[in-house]
Amino acid sequence: MTKNIFLSKRLACLLTTSLITLFSIQNPLSAATTSITTTNVSVTDDGLPNTTDIYNFGNAASGELRIGDGTGDPAQTINARITNTTAGEGTLSILNDENIVTFNSTLFDTLETITLATGSAVIFNTAVGAGSFNINGSAIAFFGADDNVATILTTGNTSEILLGRDITDGLTAFISDEQNITAGTRIYMPVTMTNGQTIKLFTGTITDGTNAAGSLTKTRAALQDTSLFTYTAANNAGATEQTITATARTSSGVESTLGINNNKASAFIQAHAAALANESNDDGAITAFEDLFTQAFDTTKTEDTKLAKQVSPQTDVIAGSTIAAKAVTSGVQNVISTRLASLRSGDAYSTGIVTGSHMGANSGFIQAFGSTVEQKNKGNEFGYDADTTGFAIGFDTKIPGGAVIGISYARSEADVDGKGTGRAKNDIKTDSVSLYADYATKDGYVEGSITYGKSDNKGSRIVNSADLDRTYKSNYDGEQYSFRLSGGIPQSLGGGAFITPFAAATISQIKADAYTETSTTADDTFRLRVAQDTVDSQVGTVGVKFHQAIKDGKTTFTPEVKLAVNQEFGDGNITTTNTYQGGGTSFKNSTAIERTSATAGLGLNISSDNVSFNIGYEADVKDKYLGHSAQAKITAKF
Repeated sequence: MTKNIFLSKRLACLLTTSLITLFSIQNPLSAATTSITTTNVSVTDDGLPNTTDIYNFGNAASGELRIGDGTGDPAQTINARITNTTAGEGTLSILNDENIVTFNSTLFDTLETITLATGSAVIFNTAVGAGSFNINGSAIAFFGADDNVATILTTGNTSEILLGRDITDGLTAFISDEQNITAGTRIYMPVTMTNGQTIKLFTGTITDGTNAAGSLTKTRAALQDTSLFTYTAANNAGATEQTITATARTSSGVESTLGINNNKASAFIQAHAAALANESNDDGAITAFEDLFTQAFDTTKTEDTKLAKQVSPQTDVIAGSTIAAKAVTSGVQNVISTRLASLRSGDAYSTGIVTGSHMGANSGFIQAFGSTVEQKNKGNEFGYDADTTGFAIGFDTKIPGGAVIGISYARSEADVDGKGTGRAKNDIKTDSVSLYADYATKDGYVEGSITYGKSDNKGSRIVNSADLDRTYKSNYDGEQYSFRLSGGIPQSLGGGAFITPFAAATISQIKADAYTETSTTADDTFRLRVAQDTVDSQVGTVGVKFHQAIKDGKTTFTPEVKLAVNQEFGDGNITTTNTYQGGGTSFKNSTAIERTSATAGLGLNISSDNVSFNIGYEADVKDKYLGHSAQAKITAKF
């Protein structure tokens, strides 16, 4: 079976595609090579040999067939059968050191010699064989089938041997009686080889020309581990088989190898399993891993790391969206708190309508609010930016006994942009409804609110590494429930100045529907189904406010400063269960929630008999997290 593979980043080629193709037989000066017969050989007008063509060496032991001449040769694809009358006769030389040479021959008889010139890159899509098989210098050879014959195999000091997907568990790569694996050679196992599986690299006589131990030592040095698997080589007791065994790296091993976090390492392991399971529907996914596994892994891990970061669930935006949903609810509650404060009369309360201006039975408000948040990268965890804007309107009334009750509606939009290489985004639109109440005396106040919010989420991410170019989208709903209870006791400092110690408790629950991504690629292996666990939050807050009322006729100006510390006592992580739609098993990702934060705020209230205007700013600070929020409000009595 012909499959696209990746030979070398140095050649920058994806192989086994139908390229503009030429085939050339160069007659060397030596008359001995003219014994190649051309019986039954025909060449099409476009220079591409047909699959029915035959190149027959006959009985010519010294006959030579040359592919290219090493002087600017084009890519070449050989579909013809190369054979001989007597097994073990004929020499095939690949001299093309400029472009890929691909052999799709339906039958390739065992020749005397096959030689790949240094700098050449050759794909053998069917089994090949020679008494002497030479992969010279920096030549690269891909073998797509099992049971290749290399009676004496010799490699160059920077040569590479790549084994294709069809060489599967238990099969033999080479039948060989001598393995001269030169130091510096690299041998890559098939991308389909998984944990515990084995491949007989060589069967026959295991020796480097001296002994079996020498062959084994050289093979071990040539084997190339990948980001997901390590490989060990062992000879059997009779030195007739040299077997390679694959061992999967643990998630912590992948994490260490690629310098990523455990979330992405766990995802990368399952992405590979999914690519294997969905190979028949999405060749591009498994080819991406083949690309990675067959590059010079010991000198660069850049593409492996990039794909691991992009193909995994984008925890930067998953976490950012949860925090943004929580912040929206908190913003609405802050609006309500400010609203309730504005209804309290007396100099002890910073934002009230001026003392003595009796509030009507009913009143309403409209208030704009917004916030911007930056969570910087923390170690191997990407951060995010989140911007929120919204407004709230509400109506309330004073009931017998002096308490105030009310209802409000809020509409907000949040844009969350991840800082990771997956360029993940989420646009969140939220509608919230709140019921609130307040009771205040000259000695203190108690206020409470219950808020329910429903959000619509539209997310996206990309994968543009390992020669992939894919875009993923998601659309799902979320819900937020929250209850806040707070109270404070103002203390007069004289001259219209007050300090108010306060405390608050906020209990919230954030839910997100499970969703399955869509993709720009049909039958995309890497589409994810993501199910997020419910996040339960219980935040305790203690702080102090300072304000001073400055009267000017019928107008009062009241600046305010607030400082608070917040402690999360609820869930410590945002956790999702994820499944690639191509296959594999589900896996969990978890992002820690910062438990402690500090809040600082500034505000100014301007009030008269019937109208008050309030503006406020708050900064919320956590580890590598800074959030800014602002609100503006006009209150009128009626």
